[in-house]
Amino acid sequence: SGSAAVDPEAVYAYLNFGVIPAPQSVYRDVRRLPPGHILVWEDGHAALHRYWDVAYSGRGPGQAAAARAMYRQTEEAVRQSLSGVEPKQAGAFLSGGTDSSTVVGLMSRVTGERVQAFSIGFQEARYNELDYAELAARHFDAAHYTKIVTADEALQSLPELVAAYDEPFGNNSALAAYLCARLARETGVRVLLAGDGGDEIFGGNERYRRDRILARYHLIPAWLRHGLLEPLVRRFPAESPDLRGKARRYVERACLPNPERFYSSEFYVSQNRHRLLHPDFQAVTTADQPLEIARGHFRAAATSAELNRLLHVDLKITLGDNDLFKVVRTAEAAGVAVRFPLLDHPLVELMATLPVSYKVRGSEKRYAFKRAFRDLLPRETLAKVKHGFGLPTSDWLKNHKGFRELGRDLLLSSRARQRGYFAPGAVEELFQLHEADHTPFYGDILWTLLMLEMWHQRHGDA
Repeated sequence: SGSAAVDPEAVYAYLNFGVIPAPQSVYRDVRRLPPGHILVWEDGHAALHRYWDVAYSGRGPGQAAAARAMYRQTEEAVRQSLSGVEPKQAGAFLSGGTDSSTVVGLMSRVTGERVQAFSIGFQEARYNELDYAELAARHFDAAHYTKIVTADEALQSLPELVAAYDEPFGNNSALAAYLCARLARETGVRVLLAGDGGDEIFGGNERYRRDRILARYHLIPAWLRHGLLEPLVRRFPAESPDLRGKARRYVERACLPNPERFYSSEFYVSQNRHRLLHPDFQAVTTADQPLEIARGHFRAAATSAELNRLLHVDLKITLGDNDLFKVVRTAEAAGVAVRFPLLDHPLVELMATLPVSYKVRGSEKRYAFKRAFRDLLPRETLAKVKHGFGLPTSDWLKNHKGFRELGRDLLLSSRARQRGYFAPGAVEELFQLHEADHTPFYGDILWTLLMLEMWHQRHGDA
């Protein structure tokens, strides 16, 4: 036990993903079960066995039949998720997004009763989506419980959040999930339904649309791309904000194979490894290890369609290692159980049979989903664009006295330096970049580092 047993490769993966992907754990000699696996102990030997995985075929029903099947199967999944739960003890997370609104709407139809829906908002306007949550609640006549979270309350809840995880966990939306689950528990709810999984099975993540736009570059004849366009854009300044810089960045990203292209705007620590990381830490970690994890899932996907391979990567990492881990642990800490109807096996398997054009068509995400649920959801919900800002933790680390002091006191402390992860001055540079930046980019990186250090002091240093 203790920091000596911490696996540097797991920490390196965490610094890039914000979570530690299975089968790694934060400890060198401990492994986690990968998604869809069981551990069998027999005759003194342990063996891993996969009991389920998604098999993509793309040979499902036609568009109209697919839309009807999607609706029926999703409704049945919600019904099954409510099985054995007293209506007064059931509720739902309601972010105002497409998936949580769908779950609330189907709960209302399945039960015939008012659904208890729970939402979190923030004082910072650009991070607050309560308007969409309230729209859905009114549309379905839900009993809507809301809470505006202040920076002071978030700071006070932080030790409880860190204690809920036995590994470093850098997804800042865990804070909102925890406070939302706690709000539900205080009203007597014991089981919450969540909308996680919709992006990964219906094709709803903005990254899928962006990747399709990048893939269009390869429709240009190869002789024109290689002989004219690529030599031309290499002459343009890479960091220029004008059209020339955008053209160069587009072509450079489009030329990457997947999943490199899919992650080309992520993995900041890996991309800046020699500048950010201590030489000793570099020596015990593998430079492209995070990308190799994604490649493994990409190659293992039972499909030849590139979009389905990307969906498979997200099912394993974004969902299995991140979002489900986030919701389940925070709900447990609040004393609430969670069920995920959009991850019901028959529904996932149905979506895996559909052509990729039913998921993303051109630049339209959730193509079949929108047609399946247009009579259920408000038009504004279906047309909603994700704002992508997440939680205001970046703002808090910059502008709130308590968060600002906590971040600097912990990340610039001698204990943090002695862990040997970062090059001298690297964390100070991140704080400087954060101060000068008007986006959450560097603040989100600092939050990941802060959660790592708080985990060390809560668990690893014990």
